[in-house]
Amino acid sequence: MTVGKKAASNTRAYEKAKPAKHKADDKKRNKISNAVRDGRIKKPKGKCPNCGKTGGRIEFDHSANKWKCSKCHARGGAVK
Repeated sequence: MTVGKKAASNTRAYEKAKPAKHKADDKKRNKISNAVRDGRIKKPKGKCPNCGKTGGRIEFDHSANKWKCSKCHARGGAVK
C-alpha cells in the first residue's frame, strides 16, 4: 500500500466515524476561511470588535455571525 492510498483510506475512515454535527461545523469553518482567503470577508486585525481588547486571537462566531476574540467567543460574547 502506498502512502497516498493509506492517507486516503484513513481520511475516509475518519469521515465515516465523524458525527454529522462536526461535519456541519467543518462546512461553516471552510466557508468563512475561503471567504477570507478570497477577500469577500475581511477579518478584523488588532482589536476585538466585541470587547475592544488587543492582542487576542480573532475568531468567527457562527452562532452570533460576527468576529470575536477567543475569550469573548468562549464565554458566549458577553461584554463586561
